[in-house]
Amino acid sequence: MANSNKNRKQTEENFGQIEGSLSKAEQFFEDNKKTISIVLTVIIVIVLAIFAIQKLYIQPKEDKAQVEIYKAQKLFNNGEYEKALSGDDVTYLGFEQIADEYKITKTGKMARYYMGICNLHLGEYQKAIDNLKKFKSNDYFVYAMSKAAMGDAYVELGDYSSAISCYKRAASIHENELTTPEFLKKLAITYELKGDNKSALAAYQEIVDKYPSSTTQIDAKKAIGRLQ
Repeated sequence: MANSNKNRKQTEENFGQIEGSLSKAEQFFEDNKKTISIVLTVIIVIVLAIFAIQKLYIQPKEDKAQVEIYKAQKLFNNGEYEKALSGDDVTYLGFEQIADEYKITKTGKMARYYMGICNLHLGEYQKAIDNLKKFKSNDYFVYAMSKAAMGDAYVELGDYSSAISCYKRAASIHENELTTPEFLKKLAITYELKGDNKSALAAYQEIVDKYPSSTTQIDAKKAIGRLQ
């Protein structure tokens, strides 16, 4: 009986605390009704503005950019990197113009990646690095490719330390059986160029251990035998 009375008293106290809290909350809202109303209105306006900008401004530009980039991509795929990069200023835009005029769109950002790859193929290694540094993407596969391409440019410039950092980053962004072993192979080769055979062996061994079904592991095993 004593326990029952004690539990009932505790329950009443708990309800009393809850009622007190609710009363305080109600009083807070009552005292700050105008401020809360203004804040909610501002939030709604911001959300509507973002939606309007996306639908009425960004999306139309995105659609136009996708049309513009088609010709440049076709030239790129045909190995006509200079034309793809610069365009002809009359019938089609090159990646340079698209990246500049449509920078707020996904296609405009992708054009920046293409710029870097074109620069790389044209032997413009510092330009390739500068453009690829500006490239950002939520597509982890492409973003990793951009870091590896930066590594390639640094190798061509003889900056092996920077190349190693890029290849490490590329290998860590989105680990998979297709590209990661290739990035690790580039990393190992660059370590060899730098004269760090111990680190090269470790990179080759990582390919063998973690990606045994990759075709790259065949080359990695050969390299391990050569370096040991």
